[in-house]
Amino acid sequence: MKRVNKTNLNIVKVSGGNSVNFINNCVSEGLNLNNINRTSPKELTFEISDNDYSKLSTIDNRGCNISTVEFGGKKKFINAFIYRIGLVVGIIVSLVGIMLFNNRLIQIHVLGLTRTSKDDVISQLEELGVTKFSYMNYDTNKLEKGLSNEFRFSLVSIIKKGNSLIVNIKEELPDLENSYTPITADYNMVINSIKVYAGTPKVKEGMLVYKGDILVEPFIKKGDGIVYVSPIAEINASVFFSNSYVFKNNEEIFVRTGKKEIVNSEIKLGKYRLNKSEKNSSYSHYEKEENITLVSNYFLPISINKTYAYELEKKCITRNFENEKEAIINRQKELLYSTFPKSLEIN
Repeated sequence: MKRVNKTNLNIVKVSGGNSVNFINNCVSEGLNLNNINRTSPKELTFEISDNDYSKLSTIDNRGCNISTVEFGGKKKFINAFIYRIGLVVGIIVSLVGIMLFNNRLIQIHVLGLTRTSKDDVISQLEELGVTKFSYMNYDTNKLEKGLSNEFRFSLVSIIKKGNSLIVNIKEELPDLENSYTPITADYNMVINSIKVYAGTPKVKEGMLVYKGDILVEPFIKKGDGIVYVSPIAEINASVFFSNSYVFKNNEEIFVRTGKKEIVNSEIKLGKYRLNKSEKNSSYSHYEKEENITLVSNYFLPISINKTYAYELEKKCITRNFENEKEAIINRQKELLYSTFPKSLEIN
């Protein structure tokens, strides 16, 4: 007897009053059935190869139901592949990414900045030939010299690590004469109290000052001359903010009709766009809303970004001020408070 590999066999279930007749029909047609078992009085199971499984549809099955319990052979492999398609795609994308980005620049890290903008440093590096996804065969000595010449840096050190370029910077100390700047008002306010520990006061208690006014000068007088110092003072002041809102008894508003259409669609690998399709909305009035779907986050995130245009229609509404007064005031307070710095105490 020929030995059959069980992993290549499909398990089929036959139920109904004519299940035995169906088995006999299969045998008479030359189909090789293995491991026939009766699971109930009207139900049988058997194992069958892929080749014979494809012939089952030609067998007379009147009076019984045929169903597949478990696939084997090619279909089992295909089902397992489909079940793991996400992992397979992730592995393929990872391998492609490794081949594409091997020895190419992906990130630039700039460390040690306090006064100089990081964007300015990166822009200067780009002028020196450093661009993302370019090969990392840079002359770091040339790059360090280029940054030192452009900016007032006392030290520049650049190292290559993996797919990153790490730029360590030490800025020059500021000119002390230029560091003597006055203390100025950040807001329009009334001075409640002022204690000056270094410098010369320009305001007194109870004075109204405006944003930008000098409160403490960066020097002290000694005889006929002056000595520059870094001003230090403790200042307590009242700051007043206001907000306004125009109420209209009759107002036109736009509301969504429920209709929408896609006006922009793009696929992104990380923050880099792979493709994009864009069109103008067919609606006269609309508002846009973006939807981002993360497809995969293996190695590099893959996302599909879609922008929908929601159709709007104009409606005229009549409003009652007394009914909305409290809600309007509360809303204006929220808007006003959201602009306050955390350092201010709200009374």
